[in-house]
Amino acid sequence: MTSLVASILTAAQASAGDTSSMESDFVAHVNAVRAGKGLAPLTIDGELTGIARRWASQMASAGQISHNPSFPNQVHADWSKLGENVGTGPDVQSIHDAFVRSAHHYANIVDPAFTRIGVGVVIGANGAIFTAHQFERLASDDAAAPRAAAPAPTAARAPRPAAVRAPARAAAPKPAAAPAPPAPVAHALAAARPAPAPVMPERVALALEQLQGRGL
Repeated sequence: MTSLVASILTAAQASAGDTSSMESDFVAHVNAVRAGKGLAPLTIDGELTGIARRWASQMASAGQISHNPSFPNQVHADWSKLGENVGTGPDVQSIHDAFVRSAHHYANIVDPAFTRIGVGVVIGANGAIFTAHQFERLASDDAAAPRAAAPAPTAARAPRPAAVRAPARAAAPKPAAAPAPPAPVAHALAAARPAPAPVMPERVALALEQLQGRGL
């Protein structure tokens, strides 16, 4: 079983081999993955290779893998970014496959910022391969990175004069229709004839007495 730092730590049987060719194989695998992502290959860096080999030897002596806490201080180049993958296993292919399956290790492999790599391989006492992969981006790489060209200024076009429209003639107001004469209102006034004044009974009686006194 393959082991990676930040995940599972195990050891496995490994057959002895030429560690230099193993280091080259690891670099070839890493660059093949990057090519599949349309990324530029990493250049082998001598300083990184030396750091990786010393740390791989340290891990082989300890019989387990771990990250190099002094890695940033061991780099004398003017770096702007560093990364590290470490692992152990029976052969190059199985360790590389384990790196690719691990999200954090894979992120280092396909990080477009990295431009350099150093790989160290040491065979442990039990025959297991111990390897350290050091990734780097130099500050000079930042300076050399092409910057997006500023767009050329476009000639300012003179604004086209707005078309002046002749003012529309105001339509003469239509003469208001003469108001129709009001319809005559018929005031029906019925001349009420006054009702005759009622004759009081006592006046009638008086009139009879007067007539009788005259002998009528």
